[in-house]
Amino acid sequence: MARPAVSILWAALAIMTGLGTGNSFAKDGHSTVIAVAHFYFVDTSGEAEDQKVRHEKQLRLFDTELQKTLSADERLELIALPCGSDRCSLDDPGIDRLASQARTANARYLLAGGIHKMSTLVGWAKFIVYDLENSGRICDRLLTYRGDTAEAWRRAAEFGAKNVIRACFH
Repeated sequence: MARPAVSILWAALAIMTGLGTGNSFAKDGHSTVIAVAHFYFVDTSGEAEDQKVRHEKQLRLFDTELQKTLSADERLELIALPCGSDRCSLDDPGIDRLASQARTANARYLLAGGIHKMSTLVGWAKFIVYDLENSGRICDRLLTYRGDTAEAWRRAAEFGAKNVIRACFH
């Protein structure tokens, strides 16, 4: 994907999410129910070597670590999205279908986002939490990470999940 297209994708994502209000965990003793979409991946590093297979593996590791870290918080209840798509992300099938599927699964929130490999060593991870009852974004985080190894991506997912919990569900 060309750089202008990536910029347009990020801008559209920001506009589409709108402005939201902060939120907190349920105070009635019940878990906060969250559907977690797979993250999508964009590589604009310009590296000559095709790394699709390695990046797909790292993206699946990222998704697994993200869910593992979120699941460790007893205040959260993660539920699966019933996607027909292999990736089940903002990229495919898109936010409208993800939100619809999350509502069908009785989730209160939807966590979605993407990874953008900017260069050989620097990447961005965008996390967005949607309030499905009030139809809007309540929080988003744009984090950078360094490295293009499985361990770097695992750490980015773990840090991102903890950051989302702290910043979005104070």
